[in-house]
Amino acid sequence: MAARSKAKRRAPLIESDTEEALRRRGTELLGLILLALAALATAMFWTYSPDDPSLFSATDAAPQNALGLVGASIADPMHRALGWAAYGIPVALAAWGLRLVLHAGETRAVSRAIAVPVALLAAAAFAATHVPLSGWQFDYGLGGMLGDAAVSGLVSLMPLDLSLALLVTSLALALAFALSAGYALGVTWAELRGFLAFVCGGSVLLYSGLHGLTGRAVSTASEGARAAHRSAQEMRARRAETAEKPLPKPGALRAEGIPRFDPAALRPSEDSVMAKITAAVRARAEADAAPRPPALRPIPPLTAAHAETAVLECEEVAEPDAAPEPDREIPAQPRVR
Repeated sequence: MAARSKAKRRAPLIESDTEEALRRRGTELLGLILLALAALATAMFWTYSPDDPSLFSATDAAPQNALGLVGASIADPMHRALGWAAYGIPVALAAWGLRLVLHAGETRAVSRAIAVPVALLAAAAFAATHVPLSGWQFDYGLGGMLGDAAVSGLVSLMPLDLSLALLVTSLALALAFALSAGYALGVTWAELRGFLAFVCGGSVLLYSGLHGLTGRAVSTASEGARAAHRSAQEMRARRAETAEKPLPKPGALRAEGIPRFDPAALRPSEDSVMAKITAAVRARAEADAAPRPPALRPIPPLTAAHAETAVLECEEVAEPDAAPEPDREIPAQPRVR
């Protein structure tokens, strides 16, 4: 019976390909949910205010948190406990959400995600080793109460001076935070090498781009400096040429005198004017002395019978000669000096 039951196997209700597709879609849906939770957690911690009503603050004021009273009630205890390390919660949610959506390391999600609280504690302790900012208005440090307690315990265990012990503790906690965060986020050595190669390649490209940009800027600046130097040299040469030309001495100018403008030099001479006037008078006198043709007048008929056949006879009528005009004296024009 046992052999017969083993021989008869049940046919699967869903084919393997369909089952794999459903599993992948479910994983992607879970990743999207984690991304949405990461966005909500970021908004919750970013809008955190100690004046909001919560378990540690009783007030009638309306909550300023983006998630309302629920967000204020969650953000206040988390901020008191972890300080700035509380932002590691949305970082972890976003990292694993992307891994599930992209199917990158989804098989190690459970085994690695359990280390997230350890990474948060290491981050809080590392943040507590730093001096708070000037606007920090809380009684605890940057790592919250858990970070302050962890740092106080570690420093007290070291047989060193307080400043040196704090420095050693900070370096040790930085290393512990880096290792725990990498493990909690599912980072492998292959991914780490790829990330380092990407960072190195990006740094080289950035350096080459900045080098080319600065080289072009330096060449442009040098060309401008050379052009300015050339223009300055040309200006100095022009000034030197102007300085080499001798200026007239004041004594020489006084000795030679300054030439004055003579308007008489531009006028015609008196002799030429008189000659033109004499020629005009002579031409007019000659025109008056020229003989004129005799004037004719009709002779009336002696009788009426002669009127029809009479021919007009003209006789010369001599006109008296015109008396010559006396010479006009032309007043002499005063000579302009």
